[in-house]
Amino acid sequence: MRIGLVTVVPVLIAAAACSGGSDDAAPTGESWCDVVAAANALDDEFDAVDTQDSAAWRTVIEKIGDLGQRFRAAAPVEIKSQVDAYADTNDRLVEIFAEADYDIEAVDNAALTEAIAEIDGVAIEIDEYTVAECGVPLGPDDT
Repeated sequence: MRIGLVTVVPVLIAAAACSGGSDDAAPTGESWCDVVAAANALDDEFDAVDTQDSAAWRTVIEKIGDLGQRFRAAAPVEIKSQVDAYADTNDRLVEIFAEADYDIEAVDNAALTEAIAEIDGVAIEIDEYTVAECGVPLGPDDT
């Protein structure tokens, strides 16, 4: 089962520790492009993890969960509302995996699909901005 970081982050998504959705997240000093680079590197790690290795799977999902606050803190004003929605979905996706105790076979696929569908439009807007500013999209570049 392949789930890209942006698709499930942003899976694509621990969540309890990072969610909260606070608009007053302390700036991390990271630029948007720095966070995008970290997210894209994590996407590669996510793709390489053996989903049957529960410890490795849990670790990568928890790293994905940590991205929520980083996304919120580094979000440029031009795409802040889209990034907040994206980060909220990221947090929800991590929760879905945590609820399944990181067992890929027990994950609620309907919940994953529903959460992912919520960010389709904002992901396009984020990518347009990110490609223009950073030269790469956020997440897998399947072109």
